[in-house]
Formats: sequence, structure tokens, C-alpha cells
Amino acid sequence: MSSLRCKTYWIKYTLYVSASLVLFPLFFWPQETRIERMDPHTIMYLTVWGMHLLYALYKIFHTPEPVLKSPLADVPIGGEEVLLAFAGIGFLFSYIFAANANLDYVQWFIRSGGNLKLAPDSRTERLVAFVRYGPLLLSGIGVYIRKAMDRGPDPWRLPTVLFSSLLTTLSFPSFVHLDGYGVLAWVALIPLFSVFFRSDRKAIVFYGTVYGAFTSTLINFWLGTFSLVSLQVIILIQGAFYFLFATVCAPLLRTVQPPYRFVLTAALFTLFEYARSSGFLGYPWGLMGASQYRWTAILQVASLTGVWGVSFLIYLWNAAASELVRGTGEGTLRRIGKSASVVSAAWPGKSLSGDRLYWLRGGIFSGLLVAGAILYGSWVMGNDLDSAGSSDSLGNSTVRIALIQQNTDPRKDEYRKTFEVLRTLTMGMLVQGNNRAKESGRLGEPVDLVVWSETAFVPNIRRWSREDPEKYELARLVRDFLTFQKTLGTYLLTGNDDYEVVSGEGSEEVRKNYNAAVFFAPDGSILDVYHKNKLVPFTEYFPYEKEFPWVYQALQSFDVHFWEPGTEQTVFQHPRFRFSTPICFEDVFPYLVRGFVRKGADLIINISNDYWSLTPVEGKQHATHALLRAVENRRPLLRATASGWTLYADSYGRILAFLPSYEEGALLVEVPLPGYATSGERFGGLLELRQRGTSGDYVYREERQGGVDPSLQKDALSSPPDRGDSEPQGMVQTLYTRYGDWFPLFCGVVVVILGVMSFRRKHPLE
Repeated sequence: MSSLRCKTYWIKYTLYVSASLVLFPLFFWPQETRIERMDPHTIMYLTVWGMHLLYALYKIFHTPEPVLKSPLADVPIGGEEVLLAFAGIGFLFSYIFAANANLDYVQWFIRSGGNLKLAPDSRTERLVAFVRYGPLLLSGIGVYIRKAMDRGPDPWRLPTVLFSSLLTTLSFPSFVHLDGYGVLAWVALIPLFSVFFRSDRKAIVFYGTVYGAFTSTLINFWLGTFSLVSLQVIILIQGAFYFLFATVCAPLLRTVQPPYRFVLTAALFTLFEYARSSGFLGYPWGLMGASQYRWTAILQVASLTGVWGVSFLIYLWNAAASELVRGTGEGTLRRIGKSASVVSAAWPGKSLSGDRLYWLRGGIFSGLLVAGAILYGSWVMGNDLDSAGSSDSLGNSTVRIALIQQNTDPRKDEYRKTFEVLRTLTMGMLVQGNNRAKESGRLGEPVDLVVWSETAFVPNIRRWSREDPEKYELARLVRDFLTFQKTLGTYLLTGNDDYEVVSGEGSEEVRKNYNAAVFFAPDGSILDVYHKNKLVPFTEYFPYEKEFPWVYQALQSFDVHFWEPGTEQTVFQHPRFRFSTPICFEDVFPYLVRGFVRKGADLIINISNDYWSLTPVEGKQHATHALLRAVENRRPLLRATASGWTLYADSYGRILAFLPSYEEGALLVEVPLPGYATSGERFGGLLELRQRGTSGDYVYREERQGGVDPSLQKDALSSPPDRGDSEPQGMVQTLYTRYGDWFPLFCGVVVVILGVMSFRRKHPLE
């Protein structure tokens, strides 16, 4: 190397060494930043620091700088990009995780000897993150920029991918805007796909993994306060998923060339969404289709394809636009006089001179599909809903349901206080419901069902109803609850713990704990109980204790408590309707809610506790993903949450009533029940629901008041009635409800066909 080049080379990597030396003061001062124990938080930082130091020393003493043959040839992935990505993820995690420092029970866990060290408050802990990762990030950015200036016309692939990750995050409800910017989803992936289309296989794998890790961290930032391991788990799992996906799709993206590549890309990413939403590790969060929750016309295609069809349209448009950018960029380079070899190295594929319009065809085709989906949605909503109808004119075809949002944290031991809030809000809503019933002249109960949120009432009813109320405070609280419930005069659904004792190995008895929804009759008896089927992996459920005991013990060392998964998809039997209650994030799983509907559920009533997130963003994201379940199955969706988003949405995914997040309140909604099929309601093999009327909703908020009836309900549990698992005759089903997740399988077929076509083109049979 020349003396100037050698000097620049030494300066760049000496920055890494000097930045790494910042580590040593952290062992001594100040106290908040001092490294005193090797918890996972610190181990991650030391790993990133060690990577920087070792790479800098290796580059200085052993490796000359590579010489690029062409300014636009595939640029090898530099170690600088890898280090910058790791430092960025480490900093993001530390900054987000710092929110735990303000939680009382986390500080108690630390003081009691837990394997964790945090500053006394979140502000100080975030300062620690800046002190630790700031020098590494600044030196990494400086080295990357200096080296990028030597690369030629294509040096900014990593920033381009990170920009795509940011746009994807902002298309959902986020820390920037609570409603999200859904329109960004239609351009968010153009930078990512543009990088994919001009990179080699290794680069596609790297940039795909970086995109997945950063996007998952930014969208799920609120997981930092769900448990002490949840954010780490989601980063590792989602990063691994994107790595495997990019490894599989990289050769296909390099093999299949325009004009079919944009279709292949959309099919691959849709298939990947389905794959990462399935199985034990399934987590259908951040699905692109959910970003369009405010554009209900395009959502209606989900009744045919599930959410996957909406996501496919978004991916298809982004991929076609990326090809358009490719064609425009190629033409620009030719106009400024770049050689044909340089152009083909930058954008491999079909020559522009060979077909000047091929890159426009993708845009036209995808645009027509999107327009067709919007027209279909507008037609469905315009013809299936009679806007002139009213709920009051429908008599017994509507039900009144009260959704209670108590705005308390079930994790805190303030059970009596929470119960008082729930009781006051419920009694106030019943009074309002009675007044509305008198005004409308409706016969029967003023409120058909009262719904409390997940674990709204924490003490285990099954256990403490059998204990002496004079000896135990929790037994007294359960007694007061049962007394209050019996005086309501209507049905109540509440979240609660449940358990059963079963025989284990030998004569040993094993207690299985469940996250449950309990359905009470007006007389105080329990009609049925639903046990949550789908539990959060690693933080609520880990079934591999015997296979990986060290993982199980590590999770328990971070105060993780496990539930048992339920096995029954319960459909509750109200005298006037049937409903199911997916608990917490179960309502984001399309297959699970579809199973409830196929068993006869007229309504989908989700109960959730999202208070722990400490931000309305999580509750808003949760609700926007759940809205697709209403569209997919043409069933009204109701959500009763601890802190938000409590809402009522019709079977077209339109939000008709809601409560603000982190406020006490109650919502009384009138819900039209789904109709039944007639010969005139069948269209092209698709069975659609026909509903009439709009909701008559009433929002109630006031200060706590009132008392309880002193009577005591002795019978805390009764046997649930027998249910038939057969599908009710005559109930209308959508194409998605009937055939399930057929669309991802169709995408898989498309991928196979395009792959075979490309292989045959390159290797024709003789």
C-alpha cells in the first residue's frame, strides 16, 4: 500500500482500539456504569467490545485492504458493517431495557440477589448505555464512512437497509406516531429489495438478518418490560428466523431474474410471514397487512386469503417498485456514459436495451391487483351493510355488552384496590345500561354480558373459595367478589388463574396452572372455563425442561413463571349468543381464532392485560393486528383490556367505539349478531355474512363509588355444560374460515414453479 493509504488505514482501525479502551474505566467509576457482575446484560456488551478490539488488531497487523476490480461490482461484506450492526443492536437493547429500572418489582428482584444489575432509575441506566456503546458506535460510524468513500458508487447498503427497517417500523403504531403511518408500508421495502437485487448471496443473508433484527427490536421495543428475558428472546429468535429465510431465498433471488423476480419476492416474503407465525416459536407480530388497519377497503381481501393476501399486495408493490428503480437507475447510468460491464455488475438481469418496458410491467400488474382489492373491499362494505339500519330497530338481533377497563397493573399486589375499581365501573355501567334499556323499550336484561380483562381478578377463585375467609385475606377477597357477582343480575366474564391437580409419575400429584377466562351465570355459578391455548414461548411456557434443563434453569433465574397450555378451544354458551375469548396475544393468531369461529362462535371477545408495557403503543399494535380476525371470519371483535386498547369493531374491521389508553373507563356497545346463510347470499363460492345496523355505543367514566351486597356465594365452582364440537348448521363462513391458510401454500407453489422455470432456462434438457 502507498504511504498515504497505509496511514489512512492505520488511523481508521486505531479508532476501534481507542474506542475499545473505554471499557477499562467501567470497572472503576462511576458506580452506575461499573461492571460488577457477569449478568447477560454485561456479557453482551463485553462480546461486542471484544469483537471491535480483535477485529481492529487483526486488520492492523495482518490484512491489507482489498482492491476492487470494478466500482460497481458486488462489494464484499466488510467487518465494519458487521461490527456496526452488532453495536447498534446492543445499544438499542440496552436503551430499551433501561425502562425496567423504574419498575418496583424489578428493583426488588435485584436487591434480593437476582442475576441482574441496573441503575436506580431508567434515566441513569440509559446514560450507562450511551457511555458503554457511544464510543463503539461513533468509531464504527467514522470508520464506515471513511471506508465507504473509497468504495465507489455503491457504498451505502447498510444505511439503506436500516432506513428500510425504520420505514417498516413507522408504518405500524410506534414511538413516533401512535396511529402509525400505514402509507409508508407501500414504500418501506423498496430500499431493502433494491439492495437484495444487486447483492450477492452472502450479502443478502447479512442484510436480511440485519433488517429482521433491527425491525423486530424497534417494533417490539415494549417487550423490554414484559419480562426480564422477553426482548432478548425476540431479538435472537427473529434474527435467527430472518437468517434462515435469507439463506434460503438468496439463491432464488439471484437465479430468478426479471420479469418474474418481483412476483417471487412477494411470494417468498408472504410465505416467510406465515412460517414465522407458526409452531412453538410462532409470533405473528409485525405482519405487513396489519399496518393497513385504517384502510378498511383493502383489508376486505383478508376474508378470502387471510391477512397473508394483504401482506402479499404490499410486498408485490414494493418489489415491483424496486424493479422500477432498478430500470431507472440502469438507464441513468447509460445516459451518463457508464460502461455496459459496470451496469450489468450493478444490476444483474435482463438488459434494458433488450426490453425497455419489462420493468414497467411489474408496476402495472401490481397496481391493478391493488386497485382490484380496493374495489372488491368497497363493493363488499357497500353492499353488505345497510347504513340506514339502527341497532334499536333490530330488537333481539343485537346484544348489549359492557367492556371494563380498570387501568391497574395486575402484577402489583393491589388486588383489593383493583377489585374496587372494577366493581365501581361495572355498577356504573349497569345503571347506564338500565337507563338505555328503558329509553329504547327493550325487553330483557339491560346488559347481556359484562367483560373484565385478562387476570383482572388475580386471586385464584378455585383455591381461595375453599379457604376460610376469616383466616386469609385472599379468601375474603374472593368471597366479596362472588357476592358482588351474584348481585349483578347478568353474566360476567373475567380473567383469572385456574389450576387442576393430575397424577404424575408414580403416586405423585402434579398441579397444572392455567391462564384462564371464567364465565359466570347470574346466579353465581361458573358455566365454563377457557384455558389459554397459545402461551408466549420462553416467558410463559417452555416444554423442553428435560431436554434443555440449563435453559429452563436460566429462565427461572430471571423470575420467569410458567403456565400450562390449555387443550380445548372453548365456545361459551350465552342464552342469546355463542362467543370465544382468545386471551392476550392469542387474537393475533389467524388459525386460532378461525378455530373458534368454526366451532360456532358468533362473537370474538378478547381479554388482555397490556399494562406492563408502560406505553400505549403496545396496546395499539395489539389491537390493530387483532382487527384482521374480524375481517377474516366476518365476526364482530370486542376487546376488554386492563389499560387499552379496549374497543368494539364490526365484522369489516371498522372501529366503532374505543376507550383511550391508560384511563379508567367502561364501554357499553350494542352488537348486531351475525346472520345465517340464504341462497341469495352466496357469491362465487364465497359465503359472506349479511348484517344490518350500526352500533349504539355509550362511554361511561366517573369516580369510584358504591358498595357491595353483604350476601355470600358459597358455591364457587360448578361443572361446565356439555358442548358439541360440531359446526352450527346455516352459519355463513368466509372463504378463509372454510379453507384456512391456503394462500401461503399457494405462494409456496408459485416459488417452486418460478424456481423450476429458472433452473430449466439455465439448464435446458438436451
